[in-house]
Amino acid sequence: MKVMVTGASGYLGGHLCAALLKEGYTVRAFVRRSSDLSHLPTPRPAGGATSDSAGGELELAFGDVLVHSAAIVESWIPDLSQFHSVHPEKSFCTEYEKSKTSADKIAHQAALEGIPIVIMCPGVIYGPGKSPLIERFNGRLPGYIGDSKDKFSFSHVEDVAAGHVAAIRKGRIGQKYLLAGENGSLNLTCDLAAAITKTRKPTVHIPLWLLYIYGWLSVIYARLTGKPPTISYPAVKVVRRQWAYSNAKAREDLGYSPRPLDEGMEEVLPWLKGLGLIKY
Repeated sequence: MKVMVTGASGYLGGHLCAALLKEGYTVRAFVRRSSDLSHLPTPRPAGGATSDSAGGELELAFGDVLVHSAAIVESWIPDLSQFHSVHPEKSFCTEYEKSKTSADKIAHQAALEGIPIVIMCPGVIYGPGKSPLIERFNGRLPGYIGDSKDKFSFSHVEDVAAGHVAAIRKGRIGQKYLLAGENGSLNLTCDLAAAITKTRKPTVHIPLWLLYIYGWLSVIYARLTGKPPTISYPAVKVVRRQWAYSNAKAREDLGYSPRPLDEGMEEVLPWLKGLGLIKY
């Protein structure tokens, strides 16, 4: 079976390509000409379709299946319209969320009209190649965030990729699957990291109101300099919400079996240390 992956050069897209190739699929990567291809597996996926138009129509003659993982994942960019040109519009924390909700509605309606679509919704993706813990260990995040009441669902990138592959074989058309992992607070990740690396836990709590002000100032600085903000106020708004979810449906239909957070971090932290990205 032939599969086209949009956003193949991205963090999730690269792992999707690797998982699909491992399962024997023929994969074509859809990327921009300017994309960093370092996340793509070796050997590289076949084809190499490219586009410089964020909203460009895909040429799908190649594949039996399209996995759409292209997105702008930053919580803030100068031109907010780019979010909706990549992933086509109550209350949202970020433009990313708003654009994903719009895409979800479009996909659901298309499924009702007979197009074979399965919608996949991962949690906060972590794993080799990406980790907010880099900030924690490099001293840019000196303490706990908020009061520990936040809840996120942490999904290892390889588990999310495996869930997508399973959905090609087992997913029910028109259904939505939450590829959620272990639910916990951001502060829990700091505690786990300290236990795994045998380092000290943070000793201070950074109040969200202070981070919110810093986020506004960072965005103003970004607009003046053109450099991305260290943290944006929409990102702080995310922490004020609750993002804990159940993966029961994905377990039952897809055989989805995410690893515990401590197990995933025991893999990721030494990997980051080996690359010199964190120190402990």
